[in-house]
Amino acid sequence: MTATPHTASSRKASAVFVSLLVVITACASDKKSSTTATAGTTAASTSISTVDTTITTSVSTPATTGASTASSSLVVGTDLPLQSDLSSDTNLAIALLLEQQGGKGGDFDVTITEYDSSTVEQCKANGNDHVANVAEVAVVGTFSSGCSKFEVPVLNADPTGPMLMISHANTNDGLTKPAEAGEPDKYYPTGIRNYARIIGTNEQQGKADAEFAAKELAVTKCVVLNDGGAYGVSIGQGFENTAKAVGITIVASEAWDRDTGDYTTLFEGFKSLDPDCFFFAGEADGND
Repeated sequence: MTATPHTASSRKASAVFVSLLVVITACASDKKSSTTATAGTTAASTSISTVDTTITTSVSTPATTGASTASSSLVVGTDLPLQSDLSSDTNLAIALLLEQQGGKGGDFDVTITEYDSSTVEQCKANGNDHVANVAEVAVVGTFSSGCSKFEVPVLNADPTGPMLMISHANTNDGLTKPAEAGEPDKYYPTGIRNYARIIGTNEQQGKADAEFAAKELAVTKCVVLNDGGAYGVSIGQGFENTAKAVGITIVASEAWDRDTGDYTTLFEGFKSLDPDCFFFAGEADGND
């Protein structure tokens, strides 16, 4: 996960929702939608924001226990940090796209339920809330890879069948391929993959950066700096893993203090190494 401009985030979210609409008919064969369903547990009202009234015809409020849902109606959840300014435009883009599709995915009426994943506690609770909403068949999100690591196993173990989740922002490698111990299999207890993403992993991003630096910028000696976070460290490692193969020598690799206001000392320390490249790996909003 990395912070992105609103426009890029909105485009990614739209691409995710298009993907969901493509597979929504297949989701409908799930037990959740094959019979008349009773909507599940309501997400906490303080965690849900209201979508602009101009598009409320395509957006539902969180499902309420006891409400009846026709078999031709499906719910897609969006699971984003609503306390962040990165999420309001994303949800608006998703709702607008659904409105442009006539509120349908194939032959099914589709409504959106918004979930807030601003905190670790909310991420842990949301997985169960998605499953409890028996009309819900798929999830757009999450924004944070760490949040998805909490939710994917819960959705995977849904008693009615693994629930689809597609993310536009998760970049942690371990969600889809071996990284840390037990990954990615530990996120899929049923053995069925129910998670996908439309963004490159940290390793892929670092690899692409190194190839670009060598081929387009013709650099040969790089200092790699990361912000100390899991995302920055992983991106930096991806860059380093590819650097040698494309003719780049890594002359230094270390973390920098994101909170300092003066980087003079940091850069002075690299003068003697005579680098022609500095590669910064970290969050876009981290004083980078």
